[in-house]
Amino acid sequence: DPVPFVPIFDWVQRRLRKQQKIDTQFVLCDPLHVNSTYEKFQSYYGSTAFGRGTCPLPGIATNPSPQRAWKWLLDAVGMIVEDDRLNEIIVPCTSLKFIKNNMKLYPEFAGKDLSSKNFESRFGYSKAILKSQFDPSFNEDKLTSFVLPIIQWLNGDSDTKKEIYIVGFEMMGGRYMWNSDARFKSIFEDRGLPPICRERPSFAFVDSNNKGLNEAERSTSVYMKFWNEYANLTKLDLFTFVGSRHGLLSKYVRYKSVDDL
Repeated sequence: DPVPFVPIFDWVQRRLRKQQKIDTQFVLCDPLHVNSTYEKFQSYYGSTAFGRGTCPLPGIATNPSPQRAWKWLLDAVGMIVEDDRLNEIIVPCTSLKFIKNNMKLYPEFAGKDLSSKNFESRFGYSKAILKSQFDPSFNEDKLTSFVLPIIQWLNGDSDTKKEIYIVGFEMMGGRYMWNSDARFKSIFEDRGLPPICRERPSFAFVDSNNKGLNEAERSTSVYMKFWNEYANLTKLDLFTFVGSRHGLLSKYVRYKSVDDL
């Protein structure tokens, strides 16, 4: 989703203006981020506030048109690719949604169930395959739908397993928000912050904003078992740093303490 990228890019621009070093390596998906219209983005992944004109752009507009917002995104990604001070990895990708709706382009997957019975078939493909299910009304957690497929593709040529440690997908507690959504403007007003971003994003941690956690655990419980089962194919040995007291992921991924590293 491009929306969380907006404050990140604002931070990037501010650091570059101050000639400050940026070591972050950006992962860009092709075609979702580097070569896409909003319609193409929808055909691969889904909707976003960018396409509805409801995501503010700092210093530009609080309600930009969808066309203006999408052009901003492509321009921002283009700057990351072209600026020698920044580092990026471009990951070729497709998605279960796009494969299902364009089967003639994917004869190798004909008759295969990539969401269950033939889940392992996705691991030998030349592109990262995003998403694990087809229901547009169900929000699969980003860990199994996006993060793990990207990591698996990045490690695709490895002959040995790599230990991967997961932090930030605990399915428990609140979340950090930035002032991008008018539905939550009171959260920022109560903290003396601008309700909607105009110049510089403001952030707030909200314990009560748990929307999607039930769906996240449901999708994790279903699809994480495949990532564990086919570890010999993915070459990923998955662990979580967060124990059961502070998160639910340890029910589905092995726990390892930071002290044990």
